[in-house]
Amino acid sequence: GIWKRLIGIAKKSPGSLTFPMKKEQSACDEDELYASSGCNLFTQTPMIRDWLLQLYPGSKFTVGSYAYLNGAAHVQVSLAMDAICRDLTEKRKGTSLAYLCTPTDAHLIPKEAFDAASENYNAFSKKPYCIL
Repeated sequence: GIWKRLIGIAKKSPGSLTFPMKKEQSACDEDELYASSGCNLFTQTPMIRDWLLQLYPGSKFTVGSYAYLNGAAHVQVSLAMDAICRDLTEKRKGTSLAYLCTPTDAHLIPKEAFDAASENYNAFSKKPYCIL
């Protein structure tokens, strides 16, 4: 399953992976670890938010919103992620957000930001470059 794959990748890497569990990690053998991992954004949104608010106190924090579902379920899961992210950025200083964007994503920005981006693109897109 997905948790076996994710945990396997994390164990082979120099990084770490933090995720909620249904039971204490110390009480799990390997198969129970996979079965107890994860949470449900639809039914546990407030609990996930509360867990993230207390995780790694005093540290800078990045939360990735990487869920995708087809159709109306995607709108629902996006709302759950947005609610969590809103509360984290309001209540936990030093929180940053990460997203996997698609070509269909649209982000509203102030006109000043658009103008600055356009100016930078025009200035740098005409410069010669080399890729080695």
